[in-house]
Amino acid sequence: MLFDFIKNILYDNFLMPIILIYIMIVRFEIGEWIESHRAPYDLMQSGLSGRIDLSKYFSGCGFEEPEELKKLIAEINGTDVELVSLTHGATEAVAIVAKVLKLSGIKEFDSFVPEYEMLYKAPLAENMKKGKGALFLSDPNNPTSMRTEIPEGYKYYVVDETFLQFMTDLDKVKRRKNTFRINTFTKFYGGDEVRIGYIISPDVDLKETIENLQGITYEPVSRHNICVAKKILEDNDKVKEEARMISTENFEILERNMDKLKFYMNKRPQPATVVFLDYSDYSSLESLEISEMLYKKGVSVVPATMFGKDSYHFRVAYTRKNFEDSINALVNALKSIKAKNKSS
Repeated sequence: MLFDFIKNILYDNFLMPIILIYIMIVRFEIGEWIESHRAPYDLMQSGLSGRIDLSKYFSGCGFEEPEELKKLIAEINGTDVELVSLTHGATEAVAIVAKVLKLSGIKEFDSFVPEYEMLYKAPLAENMKKGKGALFLSDPNNPTSMRTEIPEGYKYYVVDETFLQFMTDLDKVKRRKNTFRINTFTKFYGGDEVRIGYIISPDVDLKETIENLQGITYEPVSRHNICVAKKILEDNDKVKEEARMISTENFEILERNMDKLKFYMNKRPQPATVVFLDYSDYSSLESLEISEMLYKKGVSVVPATMFGKDSYHFRVAYTRKNFEDSINALVNALKSIKAKNKSS
């Protein structure tokens, strides 16, 4: 069967080093940018880390078996527990799904820009070509926070729902039967230290293939972290209320202080934690160059080029307590750049 085929490949003494090197060549440019461009006014942090107090969920947590957490995930998503697999986060989840699809005979993929880079880099790392095999996308889109109109005609859909719970309850979302749903605790719950994500597979056979592949390529998910994640989900309604309140309040601050900044395609997104802003009224510099200039002025954003888009946009995250100060610093820095360009 398929899993025996996977084992034969991975345990071959000759191919194993090649496969490991191949896995490592995927560059996570957004992560590299964020690590190297932290400034006093940081508009890059897209998760609610530090905004949601998770200390009580860590307190007294020992070890928990995966099944109880899987049951809660299934309940919150309105799905069958037999379809749920745990991961160390959404990035790992996307990579695993890409591998499983390729090993299942899916040789083509599609994606649309702007898009979170791992959603097009993971299938490329599996040597998939452009085509109608599997569509990889985020809903809502990262970086625009716009809900995605998902076209028909693909054999599989891989949907990253990292920011979806800011906008709607997960069990209200209906996907096609041939969809992998992916999520993580790092954004909505602010659980960077929890390091838990999950995949909801289209069927039990694919779910079993995912977990068999995990068993020979990844460390098991920490049972202590599983305990913490379970406690968080037991309190999901309360956490959901707090997360959505933070999102809505900061989005209102954003709208009041944008000055000449515009939303992507002039369409107002629903509140989440990220937004793709058009800065063309301030400058015609390409996104990487102006983002570097802003960094030197103490403001951090993520340029459009990191999302595969060559346009006058950058991603702004609105998660921090001092967000109004940060958005004002951004606007003032852009005004300074515009004034300097006019005088030169």
